[in-house]
Amino acid sequence: HTYAVSYKIRERSSPTSSLAGADISDDPAVGQSYISDAGIKKLYPDDWEERIAHLDELIGEVGDLIMVYEGEPIVATYHAISCGMTESAQNIWGAYSPYLVGVDSPEDEQSPDFLSKVILTRGEVEKAFKEAGCDLPSDPKKWFFELLRTPAGYVSAAKIGGRSLPGAQLREMLGLRSACFEVAYKNSSFTFTVKGWGHGVGMSQYGAGALAREGKTYSGILKTYYKGVSFCEL
Repeated sequence: HTYAVSYKIRERSSPTSSLAGADISDDPAVGQSYISDAGIKKLYPDDWEERIAHLDELIGEVGDLIMVYEGEPIVATYHAISCGMTESAQNIWGAYSPYLVGVDSPEDEQSPDFLSKVILTRGEVEKAFKEAGCDLPSDPKKWFFELLRTPAGYVSAAKIGGRSLPGAQLREMLGLRSACFEVAYKNSSFTFTVKGWGHGVGMSQYGAGALAREGKTYSGILKTYYKGVSFCEL
């Protein structure tokens, strides 16, 4: 609810032409993900009605609430799994936010999807970098010569062939789950070992689930990930 409200406010002040007057997109790459009742039925054919009823119950309890910071709706960003610590908005998007700062989320390390690997050939990596305008040295071991990291461990930038590429761009170019990665070169292939899933800013969905199973309330969980926020009815 908070995410949608803050997005609507931004859209009203600075409209996006692609939305053609809508307040928010249901494309998760642009706005907010969405699933229909039919989609839930397909995912959970045996108990879809119970799951929808449970969601309705939860929405009934908290649906009127939003999170605010100093009276304004927050930008409630979230991701699937952190690398063990969430990331600050300033390190990822270059804009400081007092409530989107890095916090410990060690529960994420217990996720079965915490670690992932991507193996790319030398040719695949070379093609991606050349398309980004990098002038690569002949030795592939020198392509990832300098990785700059944030305090949380995410790659903030890397010097590749005379260019400095942001970690978020590297993640997208190479098809990695997050920008928290290590890289090794052997037998004409690069192996990327990746921690977490997503940009790392705001609430970790896996971490939030783990805290819920430990008995924390929704307000306690949200205040863990969004620092200094309060709740109000809208």
